[in-house]
Amino acid sequence: MLPEHRELSITKEQITLLMLEAHKKSSNSAEEIMALREIAKIHGMYALAPTTVTINTLNIESNQKKLGELSDEQLLELAGMHPKLFERPEAAAIEAEFTEVEEK
Repeated sequence: MLPEHRELSITKEQITLLMLEAHKKSSNSAEEIMALREIAKIHGMYALAPTTVTINTLNIESNQKKLGELSDEQLLELAGMHPKLFERPEAAAIEAEFTEVEEK
């Protein structure tokens, strides 16, 4: 049987104290550093590195035009798929008799 759902309330200070306890119990310098790194993250001591994204729309428009001029086979090859995977086998003609039925 699962326990009832309860809200968990934990503060930054409580987490910090637990991480300091983990630091005190660490058996090597790597564990100490990991604990200190987590404490620093909790307290916002690591600044987020700014990210710059540049999109050259001229290339996008040019590439769209080029892609629009490619055949299906060329597009499949460009996508890394072999065109023969999508070929349908030609239907073989069969001899048969049929009767036309008028719709009512």
